[in-house]
Amino acid sequence: MNGVGVCYFKGLGIEQDKAKGEYYLRLGVDNGSTKAMCNLANFIDSPESGELYMKAAKLGDEHAQLKIARHFMEPQLTSWKITNTRDTDEAFHWFMKSALQGNKIAQYEVGLFFEKGVDPCIRNTEKALNWFEKSSAQGLKVATFSMGRLYANGIDDQYPDFKRAFLYYKQAADAGLVEAQYRTGLALFYGKGVSENKYKAYEYLLKAAEQGYSDAQFFVALMLTTGQGVDKDWQLAKDWLTAKSLYPSVIDNYEWKKYNLLDYLNKDISELSITECTPIDLAFAKIDSFGVLYSHDGRKLLRYATEDTYFSLYFRGLKQQTLIDYEVPKGVEIICDEAFQECESLQCIKLSNSVLHIGERAFLDCENLSSVTLPSNITNLRTQTFYGCTSLREICLPASIETIEDDALVGVGSLTSDSKKFVVKEECLVDADDDTLIHFIYGNKSYFEVPDSIRKIGPYAFSMSTLTEVYIPNTIEEIGVFAFEHCSFLEEVNFCHNSYRPKLRKIGLCAFHDCDSLNMIVLPEGLEIIDTQAFSYCRNLKIVILPDTLQKIGIHAFEGAPLHSITLPNNLKYLGNNAFAGSEFVAIKSESPLFLIKELSIYNAEGSKLLQYYGKDENYQVPDFVSEIGDFAFGYSYTLRRLVIPGTVKKIGTNILDQSYPHKIIIARELLSTIKNSVDESMFDRIQISDNL
Repeated sequence: MNGVGVCYFKGLGIEQDKAKGEYYLRLGVDNGSTKAMCNLANFIDSPESGELYMKAAKLGDEHAQLKIARHFMEPQLTSWKITNTRDTDEAFHWFMKSALQGNKIAQYEVGLFFEKGVDPCIRNTEKALNWFEKSSAQGLKVATFSMGRLYANGIDDQYPDFKRAFLYYKQAADAGLVEAQYRTGLALFYGKGVSENKYKAYEYLLKAAEQGYSDAQFFVALMLTTGQGVDKDWQLAKDWLTAKSLYPSVIDNYEWKKYNLLDYLNKDISELSITECTPIDLAFAKIDSFGVLYSHDGRKLLRYATEDTYFSLYFRGLKQQTLIDYEVPKGVEIICDEAFQECESLQCIKLSNSVLHIGERAFLDCENLSSVTLPSNITNLRTQTFYGCTSLREICLPASIETIEDDALVGVGSLTSDSKKFVVKEECLVDADDDTLIHFIYGNKSYFEVPDSIRKIGPYAFSMSTLTEVYIPNTIEEIGVFAFEHCSFLEEVNFCHNSYRPKLRKIGLCAFHDCDSLNMIVLPEGLEIIDTQAFSYCRNLKIVILPDTLQKIGIHAFEGAPLHSITLPNNLKYLGNNAFAGSEFVAIKSESPLFLIKELSIYNAEGSKLLQYYGKDENYQVPDFVSEIGDFAFGYSYTLRRLVIPGTVKKIGTNILDQSYPHKIIIARELLSTIKNSVDESMFDRIQISDNL
């Protein structure tokens, strides 16, 4: 039954007929075939897919177990509705079940759990190596490559074995793995674990470049530009810099490095940022015994580790992690952008007073960094300098500091200041010039009252704090962008409600984004604007009371929040697309004359335009009094199986089925071209024309 169903679905040996394919696969499902369950789930790609994969997984199918595990790692990548939150415990459970049955991909993923130390695992490189070996023995090249990465990191987390790492890199490279070809080329380029050989380096880097690997294309162009390992050829270098990356390395935005080199070669040197690690810096870099790269003249610390981060879809960056304590030598003036980014092993760093500039994201996500000695002459902290340094306890802002970017200190739990411009008072870092709370020094506090002296809660001020409750007085005029984002423990936000002259007018972009523990909030009178994604992915937020003064609810403002009911206030003038996407509404009311509510749907005042459907029906027909369907109108309607759009509709907005996957879209004939401009091309085969509409 499974086999016949697949043949019909794919048109193998017979004319393609998806309806018959689904019929035979469902027969297979009814008769207990786990293969049929997996194939049907894959072909229909709808919320039902999750149910089918889960059923097959529980019956012991190793491929279904792998699918379910990946869904728990990143649920938003699919249309399934098993869960909408990442659950690494459940993911590991299913990865391990599949791995124990010998699934080589699952074995590799289990190895990554131990390498990264993701819950419920504790970092254990020996266990990681054991699972990578099992997977590698079955021919998974990326597992062989990962064994090399483990040796480069140091199996004991301290002493790397670059020689052995190079052997595994080369083995995977010779087997055709593009990432390994790139790493092998880099090792030969810098002489790391093997004698320096730029000619051989060029051979391996060229192999990766020809497969569309962006970083390799960059290095090939760099070598052609500087004449290292190959004759200089500027035209060929330019071709590589503009080549399409068919196989982007790490993540797509690493493509900037190619254009960075192209720009660098075409621009005046004075146009470069002083903290930029330039391509020419890398080409002539020196490397110390810790694996830290410096510019040839020693003035710039370029970056830690010659190898770029290997990016795993589910585990973020995996890179060399052997640096623990480090002292930047005298004479270094510049710490370049991203120099120690995601160096999770780093615990203590001392910057000599010769350092004048620290680059953007220099210590981003160094989550175990506890002590930093800042130089006495530094004047500014750039964007995300210490973002995510959640263990940082010993850092003092010098008197020379003049500017601090909004997100420079996100996650830092403790600091002191010798600056007169940025002062520490009442557990807050405050801009003395305008009484803006720049950064909350949270330590281990669970409750905090914002001081009455504060006028504005600045961008990122409380981001990533461990607070469970906060009190906001009536003196606050604005809550800035990302002010409380990722406050995972925040349960209560209490506003002052007894003032005759409340001052709060605006809650900024993503201000409370991803506050998972927040379940209820009563917003104060006087509030006029809730900006884009202000409360998005507050996954337990069920009750929101909106004030009468509210005029604007931004796009995706409460997306991902399971709201049970909402009342649109009488002064509301603007309601953004997908404002309540993913809600669990049982009731919607409107006191605003601009919005009409009928059966969990929001319309314009006249009822002629369907703005948003929040029902949970499997079958839904657009009412015949509707002449227009707004943008994203059926977004996140996971339960929708059959959508009927009658000929009374004359206009259809964009992306009306965003994250919705009905099996059938039945339309009036005259709407065919209109609907094709409104839904993704993958939905075209689900469109059916009816002449009775």
